[in-house]
Amino acid sequence: MLNNFVPGDSGVDSLTDFTSGQDKIQLDANSFDELIGPGDTFNPDEFTTLDEFAQNQDANLVYDSDQGLMYYIDADNNAIQFLQLDSNLDITGDDFETI
Repeated sequence: MLNNFVPGDSGVDSLTDFTSGQDKIQLDANSFDELIGPGDTFNPDEFTTLDEFAQNQDANLVYDSDQGLMYYIDADNNAIQFLQLDSNLDITGDDFETI
C-alpha cells in the first residue's frame, strides 16, 4: 500500500490497517522538505514516536502513539497534523519514503 500525503492539502487524512514493515507511506519531497537526507531521499532519523506529542524535539516527523496522530514539523517549527493512524502502532522511519 502506498499513500501520498501533502500537508495542508486537504486537512487530515486517515489511514487504517497500516502494517509496519509491509506498507509504505509516501511523502511529497517538495512539501516535506525537512525530511530529506543525503541523496535526496527520506532520512529515517527525522522520525520519532512519542507517547504524547511534544513540539520541541529533534525529529521533524512525529507519531503520537497514544492518539495515532502524525505531525510534520516544518522549517518554522510549526506542527502540522496531516495523518490519523491507529494508535500504538510499531511504526518506524523505514515505513516512510519521499517521492
